[in-house]
Amino acid sequence: GGVDVHIPPVTSNLTEAQCNTFEGILSRGLTISHLNVRSLRNKVDQISLYLSSNPIDIFSMSETWLGENVSLNLAIHGYFLERKDRNYQGGGVGCYIKSAVSYVRRKDLELSDLEVMWIEIKAPNSKPWLVGIVYRSPNSSADFFSKFERNIEHVIGISNNFILIGDFNCNVLTANPLHAKLQSLCSIFNLQQLIQGPTRVTVNSSSCIDLVFVPKQQSDLNSGKISMGLSDHSLVYVNFKKMRVLCKPSVCRFRSFRKFNALEFVKEGEALFGSNFYETCEVNYLWNFLKESFIKLCD
Repeated sequence: GGVDVHIPPVTSNLTEAQCNTFEGILSRGLTISHLNVRSLRNKVDQISLYLSSNPIDIFSMSETWLGENVSLNLAIHGYFLERKDRNYQGGGVGCYIKSAVSYVRRKDLELSDLEVMWIEIKAPNSKPWLVGIVYRSPNSSADFFSKFERNIEHVIGISNNFILIGDFNCNVLTANPLHAKLQSLCSIFNLQQLIQGPTRVTVNSSSCIDLVFVPKQQSDLNSGKISMGLSDHSLVYVNFKKMRVLCKPSVCRFRSFRKFNALEFVKEGEALFGSNFYETCEVNYLWNFLKESFIKLCD
């Protein structure tokens, strides 16, 4: 049998109450979270509202329950959506990534028979960070961890800066064979598991199955869990207080009137808008003509 996963202490100046909220967290570094949403289709509005007041950098999800041909509008303002679907009845992973974050979806690292999605986050003056979003179904095949281990070995060949986050359906609060396999992964890849306490509570059970793994040498971070009320799972998160990521440049297009010639403007305007312009009373025509002509004149 296994023993409880050891969780090494990490540097944090947050109180226990603050670890259960995002108070003082999102303004520092990079924040990655995960929630088992149990169907994304009917929860987009709630997630959008949550992210509007808690602008998490990467909001990952499991059990999205989406098919490839889903036609619903899943967009959230200010975020890009990445998905790896299974079907409408269950499974699937995905994530909303803040539009300012420079990232690449690494489909070349993904295996068709594992519900694991990899996102590469660009970091200045260092190797990229790879984020693995994981869902291990309760009825996964017996060789899940063997395949997963090989997948991680492939990832390490690119960068040893990686994060594993998701619903592993392995309760680390008790000794069990699945727990032992997770502990073996931690030993092989020198990882620490950050989440403590139950993340899924039902009438008959209490378990910690939504987990976050980071390299043991990684410190100066905050982690915790928050109940959102969207499913029977808590949202889990990790915040790297000093991690900076490359942001996409903000491009602003505008017209420069630095060399504006008022006399020429009036002269050309009079030519465009002669007296007969107002003889028609069709307001939509007047508005469209005025708008298009005025923009053309400004250009």
